[in-house]
Amino acid sequence: MEHSGRRVCFLPAGPVCGPYAAVAATVLSVLCLWIGVLLLPLQALASDPSQTRPETRLVKVGVEGQPVVGSGAHFVWILFKDLQADLERHIGRPIKLYGEDSMYGVGCNAGIKMARRNSPEMETFGFVCCPLSTEEAEKEGLTVYPLALEPIYIIVHESNPIDSLTLEQVRAIFSGRIRNWREVGGPDRSIVVVTRLHCKQRPGHWKTILPTADDFRKDRINVKGAKPMVRTVSDFSNAIGHVGSGWQIKPDDRIKIIRVNGYEPTAENLKAGNYPFYRLQSIVTYGPVSRDVAKIIEFMKKSEEFNRVARKYNMLRVDE
Repeated sequence: MEHSGRRVCFLPAGPVCGPYAAVAATVLSVLCLWIGVLLLPLQALASDPSQTRPETRLVKVGVEGQPVVGSGAHFVWILFKDLQADLERHIGRPIKLYGEDSMYGVGCNAGIKMARRNSPEMETFGFVCCPLSTEEAEKEGLTVYPLALEPIYIIVHESNPIDSLTLEQVRAIFSGRIRNWREVGGPDRSIVVVTRLHCKQRPGHWKTILPTADDFRKDRINVKGAKPMVRTVSDFSNAIGHVGSGWQIKPDDRIKIIRVNGYEPTAENLKAGNYPFYRLQSIVTYGPVSRDVAKIIEFMKKSEEFNRVARKYNMLRVDE
């Protein structure tokens, strides 16, 4: 060490002391500085736990402010519309639903197309009123979530004195084997059959009445929706048709619902196996779903709010 000057050298004694001490100190300072620079990233990692476990970070899905979008069959859309406010509170963001006068179209095919638009940038799901075969679901890459069974009402004009028909009589009328109301205890008037035979390639729905379109009367009136179905039966006093229980009969709908084998088209009679005509309402998704879409599905399948709306429309919730 030097004690005579202002500097005190703490380097080992030898050739680096004396005239070399200043150089050695400078080198040591530079080394310490570089070591500090190299340690900065490690200090940052230590101070930010999220950087040490990147696999725990959530990936944000969707675009800021963009709603979850659902589209498809009208009678499932009715359920979603009744529950839209509850669903939006449940997931904490808006939901846009298309099922009536939609730019995306309506019906089961529109629901499948909407489901297949699902992406991280646009979260979507579809809804259908027909069961999909395993082959179709696999071909389209869809996952199907059954929600409820919906009774299919057999409807006639409100002036028709007939209140109940047997299962065989309903099928005989729609097939054309019975053509006059007199044959089932009604007035001497020819029967006008009105049908909506949608989704012909899919099982269920109107096929619970007759299995194929060819089994129905050839001289029938075909319509393309529930609204024209109800309007047509209202316009023809001797008509018979069919519509889902999601249709809310209005004062100007001049129709009434027929019992089948003496049973009303209710959820209780569906569950007991007493009412024969129904269709399956389902949600469909494509690919991995976001957390919010998964919450919508869970809410629709398990919540008491859904049970309330299902009862309103005489639908039977499907318990898997």
